[in-house]
Amino acid sequence: MEHNLHEINRTFINLPEWMVYTNNEIIGDVVPRFIDTMKQQDPLFDAMFRRVFYGGSYYDGLKVGDPGEFDLDLLLDLPRYAQPELVDSIYPGFVQVQVNRLDAWMRQPEALPSYSNFGRLLDDNRHVNTDKVLSWMEGLVQRSLNNFVAGNSLRVTFSKSGPALTLHIIAPTTKMDVDLVPCFVFRDDKWPSGFRRNPVPSKPEFFVVPKNPKDSADVSRFWRLSFQEQERVMIDNKLTLKPTLKLLKKMRDSSNATWIPSYYIKTMFLHACLTKSESYWRRPLSEVFVDMLKEYQQYVKQGQIPYFWDEKNNLFHQKVNKKTFKNVSRWLDKAIKKIEKNPNDAQIVAKILLTPKEYLSLPSTQKILRDEFFERQIELSKLYGNSSPLPQEFDFYVWVAILIYGFYCITNDKPHLDIYPNSDAFFRRLVYSLGVKVASSIVDTALTYQTICTFTLMTGATICSNGPEDVANNALATAAIGGGLLLIKGAARLLKTVEINKYVATSMLLSCITDFAVEIL
Repeated sequence: MEHNLHEINRTFINLPEWMVYTNNEIIGDVVPRFIDTMKQQDPLFDAMFRRVFYGGSYYDGLKVGDPGEFDLDLLLDLPRYAQPELVDSIYPGFVQVQVNRLDAWMRQPEALPSYSNFGRLLDDNRHVNTDKVLSWMEGLVQRSLNNFVAGNSLRVTFSKSGPALTLHIIAPTTKMDVDLVPCFVFRDDKWPSGFRRNPVPSKPEFFVVPKNPKDSADVSRFWRLSFQEQERVMIDNKLTLKPTLKLLKKMRDSSNATWIPSYYIKTMFLHACLTKSESYWRRPLSEVFVDMLKEYQQYVKQGQIPYFWDEKNNLFHQKVNKKTFKNVSRWLDKAIKKIEKNPNDAQIVAKILLTPKEYLSLPSTQKILRDEFFERQIELSKLYGNSSPLPQEFDFYVWVAILIYGFYCITNDKPHLDIYPNSDAFFRRLVYSLGVKVASSIVDTALTYQTICTFTLMTGATICSNGPEDVANNALATAAIGGGLLLIKGAARLLKTVEINKYVATSMLLSCITDFAVEIL
């Protein structure tokens, strides 16, 4: 299992080095120049801006899934002379930001002209208003974008979603969505009461983020506390922590339990950082994974993950109903029992962590399926000899469908594939996708069905090779669909005959149909 966990991390979770390098190069070029443009457009932003904090799962080394999303916090300073103060709220994890000496500050020589518009960010009670801050920042980003020169090979657009202002960066080889979130910075002398004391004294600063509690009557007055810098230090330099955390996130995604936010899983590991020794994270990945999977199951079973910084706050509070917790807990419990019952079976953990299509793409999985097929080969030959196990009437119905579809395409004079000039390349690609990937992966030596697919394609092309281009295109589409149907039908029949596990068989057929649709449509 140890090797398989590392293989899954390497193949399906970790980002390719070239992609990381490209993303970092583009962001490292665009973001600093865009920030400079924002400073030029607004003296208040220029005066309050401190630095960019590159946050989120990508920069924490915890990214699973789309590598094109990035979270950047624009850290701003409130003027200290104005005496900003954090006020506790009834909503766990949220505070209000009040400015106590606005008038005295505005009379200071250094306040003008840079801070002349600072009062527009406050409400009537001198609370920093999240809506007003976001509105100010949105206008500033839009003005800056109008005056920003992205570069010859880049295009930058803008959209707004919640507290994030998203820059869409389109490059020749990639596309990235960069969320810019305005945050205010406070030091540990303002550390909120009732919260866990700072476990990382070397990082004394924390942030407030303009995200509101859902049940608040006056949502524009509340700010969410963020201790990202401390959390990053806590999870760094622990050998198996990040790989294990990413495996659990991958497991969540593959099982469609995405209602559990990534931060909740991260919180579980923050608690573990305090309860487990440094040597614990140097144990084998398989051991740490199973151990943390058990803790994960217990958190879900209890329907409670205490917020790390304020344990009175249950992150699961009102998240989903009890039945959902119960179902997920049972599924996790079954997964744990399967792993513990078969500790040396690498395929068990692969089935749990991966989607069916990912599981089938593993070389180890394909080898197992090939071995199973070879074991059944003699049994098949005894049953059918050299004849095909497929009833001929199946072929008749398939060809009727082909003729009807082909007649429809030609009579409507509507091409479905524009590949006539490159038909040879199309044949190779389609036959490989359908023949090799599907037939060979499923039954390995089912060359009969590859031959049927190839013959059908070539026949369609030959018949219409001298006709109009549109007719030829329609014929190719028709022939390809016919070949694909025969292949899928044959694979399904043979799967049923050799009695391969129903779950695996269904997954294979879904993968086959999906790949076929991508090629044709």
